[in-house]
Amino acid sequence: MKVSHVMRMPVTTVEPKETVHIAEGIMALGGFRHLPVVVDGELVGIVTDRDLLRAPAVLTHLHGIDDTRAAGRALRVEDLMSKPVVTVGPETALAEAADVMLRKGLGSLPVLERGSLVAILTRSDIMRGVARSGAESADGVAPTTALQVTLERPLNARGKEDS
Repeated sequence: MKVSHVMRMPVTTVEPKETVHIAEGIMALGGFRHLPVVVDGELVGIVTDRDLLRAPAVLTHLHGIDDTRAAGRALRVEDLMSKPVVTVGPETALAEAADVMLRKGLGSLPVLERGSLVAILTRSDIMRGVARSGAESADGVAPTTALQVTLERPLNARGKEDS
C-alpha cells in the first residue's frame, strides 16, 4: 500500500506571518492537529497542536509577557512552527512512512509531489490503511505487509520496541 491510498486532500495551510490565534481557529474549525505552513505555495514549516500549547512560554521568553490570550494575538506562526519539515511522496510505501513517523515521533507527514504540497498523511490515515488491509484479509487476501509488522512489534514497559 502507498501513501497515495490514504493521504488527505486537499490540505489546509497557513502562512508564517499569520497569528497563532488564526492558526488555532483554523485547526479548531477544521478538526485537525497539523497545519502545514507555506509561502507562495512552498512548504516552509508545520505547526501542530503541541506547538500551540507552547505559545505562552514562547511569548514569555521572547517578550516577557505571561498572558495566554496575548500569546495568540502577538505570536506569529513562524515563531512556533517546526522546520525543516520531514515529507514523503505519494508513491512512498505506507510502511516506510509509518516507520519514519515512529522513529522521529511525528504525528503527520506533508506529502509533496514535484516539490508541491499535495496532501498530508497523519497517524489516523495510517490506521485507516491498516484497518482497510485487515478488512481485505477477511476477504481471503493475506496482507502481511511491512506496515503491519512495524505496527505489531511488541513494546516493552517503556513503550520502546522489543528486539
